[in-house]
Amino acid sequence: MYACLRRLMPFIAGMLAASGAVHADAIDDMMRAQMQLNHVPGAAVAVIRNGQVEKMQAYGVANLEHNVPVTTSSAFQIASATKIFTGVLLAHLADQGKLSLDDPVTRYLPDAPATWAGITLRHLGNHTAGFGMSEPGPTSETMEQAVAAIMKRPLATRPGEREQYALDDFIVLAHIMQKASGKTYQQLLDEVIIKPLGLENTRFENGVDRGSVNRADVVPGRVSLYSWENGQQRLFWFVYPPASYAAGGLFTSIADIAKVMQAIDRGQLLSEAGRKAVWTANTLSNGKRGGFGIGWVAGPVRGKPAVGHSGGPALGDVLYVPGEHLGVVVLTNQRSLYPVLAKAVAGHYLPAPSFINEAGIRDSDPAQSKRLFELVRALGRGDADGELLAANQLPDLAEQNLWTSRRVSVLPAPSRMVLLSDATAAGKRTRVYRVVYGTDATQRWRFVLDADGKISDFEISDE
Repeated sequence: MYACLRRLMPFIAGMLAASGAVHADAIDDMMRAQMQLNHVPGAAVAVIRNGQVEKMQAYGVANLEHNVPVTTSSAFQIASATKIFTGVLLAHLADQGKLSLDDPVTRYLPDAPATWAGITLRHLGNHTAGFGMSEPGPTSETMEQAVAAIMKRPLATRPGEREQYALDDFIVLAHIMQKASGKTYQQLLDEVIIKPLGLENTRFENGVDRGSVNRADVVPGRVSLYSWENGQQRLFWFVYPPASYAAGGLFTSIADIAKVMQAIDRGQLLSEAGRKAVWTANTLSNGKRGGFGIGWVAGPVRGKPAVGHSGGPALGDVLYVPGEHLGVVVLTNQRSLYPVLAKAVAGHYLPAPSFINEAGIRDSDPAQSKRLFELVRALGRGDADGELLAANQLPDLAEQNLWTSRRVSVLPAPSRMVLLSDATAAGKRTRVYRVVYGTDATQRWRFVLDADGKISDFEISDE
């Protein structure tokens, strides 16, 4: 396999040169480095500023078997990043008065279980309806059959109680959108987005899984997907049942999705009311703010409010910073990748966060902080041992090393760590730090320590 990849490298280099990457900038350099590090055969990037395309570039190979280069018209499957389109369509129907986000689900589904009485369309869109995780049904399943199957499953939590990223939310939501509009999801997508914007490479494959015999539409310019496993590339693909298309499965090109981001930045696809509706993170019943808007994830980038969505987990990576009129899209064909590239590209256009030099609080246990900082460094390198971890964390150490190293691979080495909070409750100590990478990037790390000072839980978030 390595010999095969070595033979492909001159071809890949030639394609990069032919596509214009011979005039490389810092983003091209970063993309090339990340593609090599993470075994990404092909990718594409678009940067939209003030409604204009500032950069659009294709890299590498769309299909390793036929040596087909990625172009700006290549059709990538973007998986769950499809949800940004669903958010736009839902806001469009609300603007038309066809539905309201605060409508109860039972208005459209009168035969829904009694436990669904408190669920609204907003709950469905921001993953707080209470549905649990489930597998998609067969590709032959109709929308009505899919919703009927969901109705038979008990709720995992009460509506509004917590976020649970679930496929069922968007299946039910698409069914209601169809009832309210009299049009299928694909018809709405075509009429509201694809035709008005002149998208040429955006479609679903309408795949049918029949066991040993599978069928799907021809997708012109289709990019093959890969997963790096045991030192080699393996072909990989998601087969989405049509009933779940509001949740994922769309194919689109970097040229097409750049048009979508331009339209959004110019106010053509989302009204002011629509922007507020789909970009505002939910508030849970306990008063805490969640991370999901409707079809869009809301969270900070370098201290600035931003929205977007990824899928696959990084086949599609969409980011928009409204206050800066900055949109970034990165498409790849490697599933074994963390969705950090869009934020890394945005970092070339955004200043360091204003809080980067804040002092934090007095540290009563600097020795503990020093040990934790060394763990941060080790996880970033992917070689942390289990010395500081509690027993419950040890089985996941290999995965933690892998995914943490991928998550921080676009950042400079960590230069310092600042304590932001330190609290003890119920025998556990929670310490929250700002980790500064290089001179202009940060992340927030939260460690939960048990009575023996071992780490029983930790999480990383952007800020």
